[in-house]
Amino acid sequence: MYGAHQQLGRPPSASGLHPITSACGTEPGDRALYGMAASPGWQGQQQQQRTARAAAAVAADTAAAAARLGMALDQQPSADSGQWTGLFHRTLAHLAAAYLLLVPRLKDAESFIVPLWVCVKSGEWDSGLTVALLQRLGRDGGALLQQASGKHHSKLWWLLAFAPPERLAAVDVAQLLQASSRSLQLLPAAEVGPQACSTVLWACTKLGYPDPALPHHLTACLLPDLLDAKCHELARAVSSLGELRKNRGHTPRPHDLQLLAAEVVRRLDMGPQEPPSGDQLPPRGCRGSGAFNQLDLSNMLLGWGKLDHADDPALLQRLAAAAGQAAQRMDEQHLANSLYALGVLECKGAAYASAVQHLAKEVQQRLQRQPDAFKPQELSYALYALSRLCSPADTPAVQCLVEVVQQRLQQQPDAFKPYHLSNMLYALAHLGCTDSAYAPAVQCLAKEVQQRLQRQPDAFMPQELSDALYALSRLCSPADTPAVQCLVEVVQQRLQQQPDAFNPYHLSNILYALAHLGCTDSAYAPAVQCLAKEVQQRLQRQPDAFMPQELSDALDALSRLCGPADTPAVQCLGEVVQQRLQQQPDAFNPYHLSNILYALAHLGCTDSAYAPAVQCLAKEVQQRLQRQPDAFMPQELSDALYALSRLCSPADTDAVQCLVEVVQQRLQQQPDAFKPYHLSNILYALAHLGCTDSAYAPAVQCLAKEVQQRLQRQPDAFMPQELSDALYALSRLCSPADTPAVQCLVEVVQQRLQQQPDAFKPYHLSNILYALAHLGCTDSAYAPAVQCLAKEVQQRLQRQPDAFMPQELSDALYALSRLCSPADTPAVQCLVEVVQQRLQQQPDAFKPYHLSNMLYALAHLGCTDSAYAPAVQCLAKEVQQRLQRQPDAFMPQELSDALYALSRLCSPANTPAVQCLVEVVQQRLQQQPDAFKPYHLSNILYALAHLGCTDSAYAPAVQCLAKEVQQRLQRQPDAFMPQELSDALYALSRLCSPANTPAVQCLVECLVEVVQQRLQQQPDAFKPYHLSNILYALAHLGCTDSAYAPAVQCLAKEVQQRLQRQPDAFMPQELSDALYALSRLCSPADTPAVQCLVEVVQQRLQQQPDAFKPYHLSNILYALAHLGCTDSAYAPAVQCLAKEVQQRLQRQPDAFMPQELSDALYALSRLCSPADTPAVQCLVEVVQQRLQQQPDAFNPYHLSNILYALAHLGCTDSAYAPAVQCLAKEVQQRLMQRQPDAFKPQDLSKILYALSRLGCKDPAYASVVQCLVDEVQQRLQQQPGAFKPQGLSNILYALAWLGCKGPAYAPAVQCLAEEVQQRLQQQPDSFKPQELSSISNALALLQPECGHQWSAVVELLAGECKRREFAGFNAQDLSNSAWALEKLGYHDQTWFKAAVAAAVRPDMKLNAQNISNLWLALARARHRPVAALLEGTIEASEVLCTQATGQGCANLLWSLATLGGPYDLRLVDVLVERLGELLPQQGEVNEQNLANSLWALAVMGPGVLSRHHGAVGQLLRGVLRQWNTADEAVGDGGGAFTSAGLTQLWQVQQELAHADGCRELAPLLSAMQRAAEVEGRKGAMSKMHWHVATALSRVQQRQLLPVGTLPIASVCWEQVVEGMVGRVDVVVELAGGRRIAVEVDGPTHFMANDPHTRDRNGSTQLRDRQLGRLFGAGNVLQAACSLCSKGGERPPMDGTHGHCTGAAAPCTLFLQTV
Repeated sequence: MYGAHQQLGRPPSASGLHPITSACGTEPGDRALYGMAASPGWQGQQQQQRTARAAAAVAADTAAAAARLGMALDQQPSADSGQWTGLFHRTLAHLAAAYLLLVPRLKDAESFIVPLWVCVKSGEWDSGLTVALLQRLGRDGGALLQQASGKHHSKLWWLLAFAPPERLAAVDVAQLLQASSRSLQLLPAAEVGPQACSTVLWACTKLGYPDPALPHHLTACLLPDLLDAKCHELARAVSSLGELRKNRGHTPRPHDLQLLAAEVVRRLDMGPQEPPSGDQLPPRGCRGSGAFNQLDLSNMLLGWGKLDHADDPALLQRLAAAAGQAAQRMDEQHLANSLYALGVLECKGAAYASAVQHLAKEVQQRLQRQPDAFKPQELSYALYALSRLCSPADTPAVQCLVEVVQQRLQQQPDAFKPYHLSNMLYALAHLGCTDSAYAPAVQCLAKEVQQRLQRQPDAFMPQELSDALYALSRLCSPADTPAVQCLVEVVQQRLQQQPDAFNPYHLSNILYALAHLGCTDSAYAPAVQCLAKEVQQRLQRQPDAFMPQELSDALDALSRLCGPADTPAVQCLGEVVQQRLQQQPDAFNPYHLSNILYALAHLGCTDSAYAPAVQCLAKEVQQRLQRQPDAFMPQELSDALYALSRLCSPADTDAVQCLVEVVQQRLQQQPDAFKPYHLSNILYALAHLGCTDSAYAPAVQCLAKEVQQRLQRQPDAFMPQELSDALYALSRLCSPADTPAVQCLVEVVQQRLQQQPDAFKPYHLSNILYALAHLGCTDSAYAPAVQCLAKEVQQRLQRQPDAFMPQELSDALYALSRLCSPADTPAVQCLVEVVQQRLQQQPDAFKPYHLSNMLYALAHLGCTDSAYAPAVQCLAKEVQQRLQRQPDAFMPQELSDALYALSRLCSPANTPAVQCLVEVVQQRLQQQPDAFKPYHLSNILYALAHLGCTDSAYAPAVQCLAKEVQQRLQRQPDAFMPQELSDALYALSRLCSPANTPAVQCLVECLVEVVQQRLQQQPDAFKPYHLSNILYALAHLGCTDSAYAPAVQCLAKEVQQRLQRQPDAFMPQELSDALYALSRLCSPADTPAVQCLVEVVQQRLQQQPDAFKPYHLSNILYALAHLGCTDSAYAPAVQCLAKEVQQRLQRQPDAFMPQELSDALYALSRLCSPADTPAVQCLVEVVQQRLQQQPDAFNPYHLSNILYALAHLGCTDSAYAPAVQCLAKEVQQRLMQRQPDAFKPQDLSKILYALSRLGCKDPAYASVVQCLVDEVQQRLQQQPGAFKPQGLSNILYALAWLGCKGPAYAPAVQCLAEEVQQRLQQQPDSFKPQELSSISNALALLQPECGHQWSAVVELLAGECKRREFAGFNAQDLSNSAWALEKLGYHDQTWFKAAVAAAVRPDMKLNAQNISNLWLALARARHRPVAALLEGTIEASEVLCTQATGQGCANLLWSLATLGGPYDLRLVDVLVERLGELLPQQGEVNEQNLANSLWALAVMGPGVLSRHHGAVGQLLRGVLRQWNTADEAVGDGGGAFTSAGLTQLWQVQQELAHADGCRELAPLLSAMQRAAEVEGRKGAMSKMHWHVATALSRVQQRQLLPVGTLPIASVCWEQVVEGMVGRVDVVVELAGGRRIAVEVDGPTHFMANDPHTRDRNGSTQLRDRQLGRLFGAGNVLQAACSLCSKGGERPPMDGTHGHCTGAAAPCTLFLQTV
């Protein structure tokens, strides 16, 4: 339709016509001009000839005009050329002039309508033809129209609607329309057709219609041919019907609309189809095929919107989708119209989201490309639509529209009419465009409203003033906005000038807007007073003029604007309401009653002046409910309950009970009648009324269930306010947090926050958080919602910090303190920053309970680091200043909370605020002791304990509190709840020990007695955490004596029984605390309560592993370790805990604090021996990573414990090396640079001990060891008594094992030795047996580099062991002490005798290593033990068979051989057999072990060698393998053997040659001969040896020999003898060739203890045996020389083995021998 005019204006393209002669074209409109002559009205030959002449004249004139325009005959003109336009209008003018002559003779309607249509279409008005034709057509009442077809009628309506009104001034248009309407209604539907119907309907929207039945008739004619109707005809019909309904009052029949909608849906579902080919028309019923174009879709949407056809989702969804797809092809008007229609039809939700997004996106892109393309009306439409369809105000299209509106207002402000301004403000208000991004546009609109009001105040009607005020009340929070002020001034002026122009509705609406704007200050007081006065005067003049609705609205508005309830207008309204209720109660519907009650509640009308009105309203509500319970809508029930909850405090008011009953019944019958805010308001009212008893339980459950179901069906139906109120109410009415309604509410809150965060106001966020905290929603199911809320609080604080009031800041902080444990939550940080800023700016805005609540929240969040310090100091300072100004302003609850909080936040107990609080508490206790409740007393004590207020400054307050607690317990023992008993005990455990003072001990005993009695009487009154806390306090108080045993047993028994009945009642924290306490109070790990706790821990870990926090896991492990739970009964629980630690570390490595890592490692080091446990590996990895990232998080205690645990676990392989190096490096850096004094002596000793156990001997650790040693030395010099004996023992042990023998370590070692010496002299009993043993061991290992200056400390160590008679020594301590003291040169035989006596005691359980070490020490000390030790060793043969190492077997064999005593073959057999088993195992038997073992067997004699022929051969082959595989050789090989070993092997070789059955093995050792000979030549002559040799030489020279004695031929010193290792001391050759070997033997060749001092040792016996073979029997002389005894007595001589002194005795002995 709209493109027909353009078609007439384009050049023709038909072939066969000359370009110029066809200038009129071949389109329908052009052909009509040529058809004028052929029309039926042209009768007669003359007329045809005239027409022919006229056409020829037109053609000639056209050709001449073309020639003048420079057009050639064969030239085709272009469409946009001026030549074409001029030629076209010239031709039309000629034709119109020619046709004007024929008008009087035209006889049919077609001859009139077709030319009319062409003239109007082409815009040809000047010729007069159009007016002439219309006047002629309307003559005789439009008689000619009776013959017109439907098509001609439609053209007539169209051209009349299209023609400019001024051109039709001379035409009676009404008569033409009336005639056409009559004719049309007489035509059958088939003759009218869809095109005519749609065109005439469209024209009716422009021209109106004379007959109301015409639109119905046209619609009825359209319906039968719907299938034949073209898409644009159908769309135009729908659009026209909508316009007629909206602007002309026509109401289409519903059935007709349903058929139209069905056809639209059918076509939309079919989609576009291919048109028929050629000129063939489609068959009837198919010509309506095709697709709706963008104009059709826009017009239909607008039409259905005006028809209010919103209840057909099938139609609307398809239309919306099609419009969205066609958005790019729409022009600006249709885009705006489409959006506007969708907005009017409320096309929201997911089904329309895509279409709305497409349209909005297209609007946005158009605005970005062509911002001037949209007119103000279209901008207004689009904004209005998006305000209905797009809830988030940050939609890009909205932003673009707002920007364009702003720019256009700045450029062309006058283009906007007042209603445009008010409409756009209304749209922005509905969109919630209140943030800073929209502020410029809102300010621009507001400014234009202001300027327009200043220029033309009368241009705004009361309705527009009301709408603008309403919009600005939503967009402009500050009530002093100039536009608002201007609007208020105009309203005030207009009221003063034309008060009657405002009807009651206007008055109430304007008051409502002012109320919402918060216009309560003095600037608006005149306007409010003017409005209130007008309301009052109207009420006094015409009380009946106000309808109940207006009374209700006015009361509601004044309740917002007028604080005092005695305002005359309010009083007048209240009186009128009361009178009207008494006179016409039925005039008030339930809605009025509830609204008026609501307003009175908000006004606070609780005094006696309003009591009659309130009672009257409540009574009427009650009677109405009893008569007509169904008359109250849910909204009214909700408002009435809310109002009565404010006006009537007792929940048992008859009206309240009646309301609750009706609510419950209605919910069961019509649950869908209640909207979400009804449900939330009713719940909120019940919560405020305190309806928590059983009478209201069914109603509460019913409401909660409906909330849940509604949320599941329609989650978007609940607004933030409703979600907030419902959660708050359920938090008061439903204690369990797992209520399904609560869970549903939380889920919806989370979703809504993610979708529409700005919909939540600050108090919504704080209220919801507070409700979740009160419900205890702390588990993982609620965590996402809590995080979402916290994040929104954070973002809102960053955007609008001033939007949060102190109450909201306090509530939010309190809630997050319950829901978010980590203090580093960004929301918490933001809240704290805002609190700090607000305190500095407006400190008086915070009330005492705000201050105490926020401090309490920060304390509960653990905000103790430096980031929160300024805020905490600011709060503490404000508390201090308030206390100094107004000490009575703080209630006991606030004092208690503030002290508790500061006890968590301020470590120094002398903080001024703390001191001030304590002083006020003490004063208040002395003045008003009864004002403090038991939980106040216990909380304050708890706080003081946590603050560490143990010095004298706080003693009076503590004594005062303790005294009051004791007196209360004596007067009212039942007044203390278990919680208070628990807290008081805990506090006293920190502030005082039981034996501190008699008064304190008495109080503790009193508390314990009350706990015990209460447990026996009311065990169920104690919750699990009470039991665990009390146990924990008793453990910390050290209540381990018999006086407290009954109470401890009672508590343990109750824990056990409670666990058996309700294992799930104990939280992980309680399980952890109880286990820890029992680990201190109950030593046996098999206590039933402990076993029960361990079982529950294991079960809970398997079911709910995430319920245990890292510190729970580490504490429980630590307790089990302390209890010594290492047997199989506890293994599953330990494994379960270790596994959970491992998994938690893999998922959340940062969740474990250094303390927890340290404790867990320590515990596992006690409970899990294998160092490769996965949990241990995980812990070590996390420790290493954390040390690299946050080294300062670990204190020295952590570092020392972790290293100690790794050492105890034996983590010495390469997998743990990086972690050990990282720990060592951190220790070094702390010692050298940052905090050397932070390390306690125990830390230093543990670290050194750990490094020694971990084998940190390589150069990489030298620097850290040196640092530690230096620090130990300095500390010993500065604080000698700081190290405990265990620490000294551990440090010396570590230095010994680390090989710290060099001069760099000598001063520290000497310092340690001196400290040990002084401590042994002063406090010998302070050393435990293990420490004595370890110190001796360490000194023995360190001795070679340090000389023998430790004789004094060695004497003291040995003396202390001997003094104690080795009481308390275990086998290892005994054997190690013996080994160490012998190595230190201590050879007191009485000491070794005492050691042997201790070793043979029945309680001394020696293992293989202990046996070996003890025998080795005895052999080196030349102490042959009593037979009982040998028998005991033989009895331990089974232990030796299974546990003895290669070195242990070799050492024991060597010791037995060295002691030279009688050999028990059973023991030798066991040791040789064990060696044979170990020899094939790589590394079990080394070269020294082989040499020692073979040498020992050789010493024992050839018989022993022969007995163990096979084992000896195996050992010899082992020697040969070692010899041949050595990297370097000594001589011909043997680089793996020492010189001593080679000597031993050579001696073995000599014995093998004479052993029965062993001679064939001798060649295996022949390769070692030369190396042994070289070794044998080494050595120097002793002084005694020299004297003996010299004496024999003198005898030789003098030859003073007895008669018959052969002369001495020669005396050789240090004679090398073939076949012997080493040299013979003296070889004397007699005449005749006899040779005699003389060996000078000192004391070391004999045993040192009586009665074995004359017994030769093993090596001497072996030598003498081998010399006897070489020199022959009787040719070996032993000169046994020893020093005189202490008394000077010389030992007697016994044959050849005498003991003598000097050089003469050997000579005499020699002479006797020869």
